[in-house]
Amino acid sequence: MKSSKWILGLTAIMLVLVLAPSGFAQVNVTLSNSPSSQEVATNRTGQTSDPNSPGAGITVSGALLANSTLTTTQLVLIFPMNITTGAMALDGTMGTGTVGVPSGDGIQITGATGLFASITAISSVQYNGGVITITLPGFGATSNTNSGSFRLTGVRGDLTSGSGARTLTTIRFDNVGGAAGSGNANNYNLQTTSGSSVSLISATGNGIASLAQGVIAGTGPVNNGTITIFSNQTGSSFADSTATVVVTEGFVNAWRNATQESISGTVGNLSGTGIRLSVTGIPPGVTLNLTTDTGSPTGAFSPTSLTSTATSTIYTFTNTNVSTSEQLGVQITITGTPTSFPATQMTMTATMAPVVSSTTPGLSSTGLPQGTVPRFNVAETAAVTIGNIVAAQTTLLIPYATVSGNTFDVAMAISNTTKDPFTTGSATAASGVLQFDFFPTTGAGAAGTRSTLITGTSLRPGSGLDASGNLVAGATWTGGLKSDLLPFATPAITGDFVGYIFIQTNFLDAHGVYYLVSKSLGTAGSVGITTLPIMVLDPPAAVSRTNGGANARESLGF
Repeated sequence: MKSSKWILGLTAIMLVLVLAPSGFAQVNVTLSNSPSSQEVATNRTGQTSDPNSPGAGITVSGALLANSTLTTTQLVLIFPMNITTGAMALDGTMGTGTVGVPSGDGIQITGATGLFASITAISSVQYNGGVITITLPGFGATSNTNSGSFRLTGVRGDLTSGSGARTLTTIRFDNVGGAAGSGNANNYNLQTTSGSSVSLISATGNGIASLAQGVIAGTGPVNNGTITIFSNQTGSSFADSTATVVVTEGFVNAWRNATQESISGTVGNLSGTGIRLSVTGIPPGVTLNLTTDTGSPTGAFSPTSLTSTATSTIYTFTNTNVSTSEQLGVQITITGTPTSFPATQMTMTATMAPVVSSTTPGLSSTGLPQGTVPRFNVAETAAVTIGNIVAAQTTLLIPYATVSGNTFDVAMAISNTTKDPFTTGSATAASGVLQFDFFPTTGAGAAGTRSTLITGTSLRPGSGLDASGNLVAGATWTGGLKSDLLPFATPAITGDFVGYIFIQTNFLDAHGVYYLVSKSLGTAGSVGITTLPIMVLDPPAAVSRTNGGANARESLGF
């Protein structure tokens, strides 16, 4: 009986000894990180630690609980994205290695001390799947008496799959050459600062909030609106040769220069983030020249001008403010002589750059070398109109006209002044038809039905039009509202009229006057005449009457 009790007691002691390494680990391993507050969602090389803290990375700390024998163990970290530090090819596919990554910015171990002083490099990187393995030291028959720490830096990830925050949740110990999780009984005990996860990136978002016509808020530069080109232009004088747009940063710290993009502070091949501006509809023969507004982050366009064959440029930042959201104001000036007009508008889009492409305009002919940081997927903003190619027209407005029996009438005269005496800056002589749009007001104060009259071969009201119904360069047309225009409009207006009239001419530089005729109410045969100039509008196709702001005007000259 005594012998049996002795055997049972020995068995219990042996179980305790066997289980002790697992249940009472001698080194607590803790992982912590200062995460990036936000990264661009299209970034293929997003930082996994605070980019504002040089050298930031995942800190691995080992706290000694008691002297013990430690077995060589692999610390395995499985990131929630593919690892792309130097591993992505031009077409976005994954490779291996750190080609192009500057010194200090590759995946590496830094600051190893104490227990971990012998760790000088990571054991392996699996880029697809995002697995990093680090071998923790074993001490054989010698008991470990030290705590220690090291930092894993340089990990960049592909953020284009998934969305939102990124958290490291899969962390384990493996025996060297053993199965997953087989290293949990080697006197290393895993802990983290927040249960079983480590925050890498707190949020993701758009690098560009918007691209719009206008200027940087509060800086006061002139808003040049949009470019206007007339389709009958034959020289280098444009109707409006300037435009202005503004790009707004998506969030604080989305835009970074090369140093701010670096993890170590060593720039190397890092370009810093940029904005790619792309334009469609540039007429052959003309050039768009780009400069920045006051208040923009410093940087440079490459190239500085765009044509119908070189339609994109990249603005790379050399200095940005990572503490506030910024705006890039762009002034655009057009020069040259158009040879054709393949489109009716010029539009611009913007995306974060450099993009993953072997044909990125503004870079070398071979594109981006493998390992170039940063790299973004293309995500163009909505297109913004920066220029209009419009028909050579003049839009005129008579704000008040009336016909009332035999009491009131309107007479008008329109001149085609494209024939002039000037040798420099003269108009291009052109002829064209006239279009009248009548907008009446009913006796009850409501808007009536619009009527239209367009001159032509079979409709040549008044006097001064040629056989085709055109008003030729140097000629003047005259006519009366009641007798020459209203009866021939569609639909015809046969009674009284009170309202306003738009007149469009298919040539530039039209000007006119109208006469409000008041027939005498008392003395037969007497007539009173009031002469008023006809207002001239900027081309509505180029300057919106609703959204044109200060650029939309109705004046006596255009």
